[in-house]
Amino acid sequence: MIQHNLVFGALERTNNRDTALSILQIFALLMFLYSVKIGIEFDGDPNAMLFESVAAAVMGFLSLVNWRYARKAGLVHPSVPDAELDALTLKLWPEPITAIVTIGTAFFSPLIWTITWFSVGPIAHRVLKKMYPPPSDA
Repeated sequence: MIQHNLVFGALERTNNRDTALSILQIFALLMFLYSVKIGIEFDGDPNAMLFESVAAAVMGFLSLVNWRYARKAGLVHPSVPDAELDALTLKLWPEPITAIVTIGTAFFSPLIWTITWFSVGPIAHRVLKKMYPPPSDA
């Protein structure tokens, strides 16, 4: 949700497509919250863990699609530097990457699934930062 607020903070304006994608993101967030509830009720059930991972992946990818569209459509405030926009893009990637990886671990065990959630995100963030380093202020 914090990333969602960061994205909206960088926007100068919106249009119908951006608004529709944002509404889809809200529905994905609600689906994710529902999946967390199911996960609590059916603790350790592989299907509940799978549902949570898929919901998080959908939410994360919708966020990326919406952000990419907003940048290409020129909806971003011109005062926001490109380096900051790129940094925001990098912040959006670890969530869907982690969710996709946890889909595969949902059927091993709840412990492996949980460890994956806590470890893959930071690893993905570090790898992405190395792949796309911020520009130096030369």
